[in-house]
Amino acid sequence: MIFVVAGSSRERLADLTKLLLSTFPGSTVYQHIDPVRISKDVFNNNVHGVFLDAETGSCNGLDLMYRLRKQKKDVPVYILAENEDLRITAIKAGADGYFVYPLAEETIRNVLLTKQL
Repeated sequence: MIFVVAGSSRERLADLTKLLLSTFPGSTVYQHIDPVRISKDVFNNNVHGVFLDAETGSCNGLDLMYRLRKQKKDVPVYILAENEDLRITAIKAGADGYFVYPLAEETIRNVLLTKQL
């Protein structure tokens, strides 16, 4: 499986990468601090999930989701946040899922597997 993760915290990116790799061994995970750079990985690969911090540096995760989907409509996007505040907004905006830190392997596995990867 191929995943793309973007956020402003290297520590969180490392934690999410470890979580994805332990949940889906043998996967490839592209990490990005600069959210603008994720486009290349999303468009050049058959990505199984893009994980975006709700606040990704200078860019809002939902805005980035809109930009990605203008060029690749079927890319699955998951929003990551500190709390539940944006869940309804993210889901109404078309996010495939919404995760609250701290992330749990079982939660990610259940959500991704129900999307029939």
